Amino acid sequence: MGAKGKRVIIVNSHWLHQIFATLGEGNEERAQDIANLNMINPSSIRKLVENHIRPYFEFMPRKSAQRVKESWRYALSALPNSALQALHLEDELELPFELPHDVRKFFQDIWEEMFPGEPWQIEDLSVYQDYNTKLSDPFNFQE
Repeated sequence: MGAKGKRVIIVNSHWLHQIFATLGEGNEERAQDIANLNMINPSSIRKLVENHIRPYFEFMPRKSAQRVKESWRYALSALPNSALQALHLEDELELPFELPHDVRKFFQDIWEEMFPGEPWQIEDLSVYQDYNTKLSDPFNFQE
């Protein structure tokens, strides 16, 4: 519990990489399928989510998936555009596509496909604690 008895939500932008790191993995056919998508086209974003992001997200343990989701919500609500643009660079992710110029809209569009009807906006940022440090083991959601 944090200040005023509110539950503290721990976030870390490096946990977002667990979702996007998988986009650079796999066989050549999968990489080509992703590379052929137009990341500003809603139907392409839907395909990216349905065929590549959602399956990985749903495979994650519930606690890990919740941490990724809240880190995503926090990134959209609290990080400036420059930080969002740099997210894939911090851990040297090799995405099979170029991020769109408006990366915030891209991440919002993915959020809306992943969590339809669920707002990404945070009303009370004070309940979030950002441990935005490089993790010794980014796949360890306990850190």
